[in-house]
Amino acid sequence: MTYKISAILLFILYHYLNIQIGKWNAAIVKKRKEKGNKKQIEHGWWFLGYLIVCAPQYWLVNIWFALSLIPLHLSIFAVAYNKYSGISPFNLSLTTDAITDQTLVKMGFTSLEWPCVIAEVVAGVLFVISLISL
Repeated sequence: MTYKISAILLFILYHYLNIQIGKWNAAIVKKRKEKGNKKQIEHGWWFLGYLIVCAPQYWLVNIWFALSLIPLHLSIFAVAYNKYSGISPFNLSLTTDAITDQTLVKMGFTSLEWPCVIAEVVAGVLFVISLISL
């Protein structure tokens, strides 16, 4: 039971982490724009850093928990980044270099709303499987 409570608290912590990553990324882009630098955020490097932070959960909790953190990132980070950037939370950028946004546009999405809902549901299902597996 203690492991399950710890896993639940850790899952909530990863929600918070994704919100903070979105906030940090928005602040970085804002500072760059203020200096006249139009460079976008390095999404790939930030995601790699996130994966590095998630990897230990494979050993500390289980593989299902670690896997749940990947769709969780899509569902939380993008909305937080947009919110802190001062744009619509479910805005899907047509000009970004982010592979996720480019892929969603190619799939025909015009908003992040459904991809975020689907990602959160997938994260939730994987999380429940991880709790059952504990």
